Amino acid sequence: MLIAVASQNFWTVTAHAGKSRRFLVFKVAPCRAPLEVDRLELPKELTIHEFKGEGAHPLDRVSVSAGGIERGTTFCLLRPTPKRRRQVR
Repeated sequence: MLIAVASQNFWTVTAHAGKSRRFLVFKVAPCRAPLEVDRLELPKELTIHEFKGEGAHPLDRVSVSAGGIERGTTFCLLRPTPKRRRQVR
């Protein structure tokens, strides 16, 4: 499964995924650490907020897009431990 996390600076989570133009894309699988597989940089007209649904969108290939999630959840997505993984499910 692919997860896109909004990150305007490719380092921290951005609060509003709908207005974000940059995303870190992670491949996730049970019992495995998330692996960064891509970085997306979208033009303004392809932000989730601006996109009008004409044609394919670069985020169509991901299962989840997130932004503005709490610190503990962010830690869980980026550095899973058995305890944290249970919190995400």
